[in-house]
Amino acid sequence: MVTQASGTVKGILRLQMKPHRWRSIIFRAAVGLLMCAESFADQPPASSFALKAGDKVVFYGDSITAQRLYTRFVEDFVVSRYPQMRIEFYNGGVSGDTVEGGHAGNIETRLKRDVLPLRPGVVTIMLGMNDGRYTTEFEKNFQTYESGYRQLVDDLKTDLPGVRL
Repeated sequence: MVTQASGTVKGILRLQMKPHRWRSIIFRAAVGLLMCAESFADQPPASSFALKAGDKVVFYGDSITAQRLYTRFVEDFVVSRYPQMRIEFYNGGVSGDTVEGGHAGNIETRLKRDVLPLRPGVVTIMLGMNDGRYTTEFEKNFQTYESGYRQLVDDLKTDLPGVRL
């Protein structure tokens, strides 16, 4: 622990002895902030954005969705650039899920429990990693995946008229 603290102190002292490094760091930070400010200024108006004010978005999927990585990026982007739109986000990811369902229930159960009660205007679907079943039976697995995915989309459109997928 003392070694780590000493190393940190040495690093700080080294930077203090070289003021040009501080100027370089501050310059880079300033340029980064200016670039961010410019990118915020260039955002399209909310009227041309895919999501609408008051939308509820459900991320439906397997472990890729459940880990909340890409979903968080999307949410952070929308909330930071269009805060006035007050869009709500819900994560409906379950590890191991397929287009037929998984340990959290079959697809009907999952939709009735995890999606439909929220009455979302937008649903994203991220399924497929587990549908290959880690075998070489590509054609059979693909047919199951294709028909299951079509059924999932049809069910969502039937139960949530006007939903955007």
